[in-house]
Amino acid sequence: MLLINSESESEIKIIEKIAKKKNVVVNIGIRLNPNTDANTLKQISTGKKENKFGVDEKTFLKLVSILRTSKNIKLKCLSVHIGSQITDHKPYEKMLKAVDKIINKAKFNFEYIDLGGGMGISYEKNQKKLNYKKYKSAIEKFLRRNNSKLIFEPGRSIIGNTAILISRVIYLKESSKKIFVILDAGMNDMMRPALYGAKHQILPAFKNKKKSKKSYEFVGPICETTDKFLSVSNFNKLKERDLIFISDVGAYGSSLSSNYNIRPKPSEILINKSKVTILKKRQKLEDII
Repeated sequence: MLLINSESESEIKIIEKIAKKKNVVVNIGIRLNPNTDANTLKQISTGKKENKFGVDEKTFLKLVSILRTSKNIKLKCLSVHIGSQITDHKPYEKMLKAVDKIINKAKFNFEYIDLGGGMGISYEKNQKKLNYKKYKSAIEKFLRRNNSKLIFEPGRSIIGNTAILISRVIYLKESSKKIFVILDAGMNDMMRPALYGAKHQILPAFKNKKKSKKSYEFVGPICETTDKFLSVSNFNKLKERDLIFISDVGAYGSSLSSNYNIRPKPSEILINKSKVTILKKRQKLEDII
């Protein structure tokens, strides 16, 4: 293990207490809250002062000073993470300036700087993409001033676009203004829309030239108002038993899924060129009861 990233003074005290008891030295990092707005969904913003994550500048400097003389904790890393699904390089630039400022004040040589992740992907058509060249340029300027190794957590940017959720239309229920497309997939299978209000493109498995005159609202079968995925107009006309694809569920799809409402989880299948591998079998009701 490289190190433990700590979120608070209390957490560091517990780590030190355990390390002392076991007579070992533990490498840690301290997570700084840089008070930087990631300009993303408020539910996944983690770097503003009102967010629960990390410690503020005053506390950070205090902890650095205390840990200089600790016999059982070795401070190795300054850690930050300002949010998820970031598609603008400017918040990263502000974050790097905040980190640079705190390093100068701390007068401490951190072996590692963990810049977190949050690099966004395109969930919708024509959605802005992160300018990696400008982010890289800001990082290079930062490294010219700070001789540290960098850690990144790029998860979503690598796997977000690699998966789809296949669902079948159970019912079509028409109201005066729209048609509810009731799917066999629900918020337990894909939580992001219900949890964050996130939007994922939905595609028909088989295209046709007919369009629905009313808008479609794709919903799940769970007894929750938030069990819905997307509202869309001019969608391919669907009929019951048709298949649809919910796009870009590689990040926080399976990992946020649950057996809520005693619903078995779907199977997970990996397709690599012509090779098909079943990663997880579809659950049966008796598996969870």
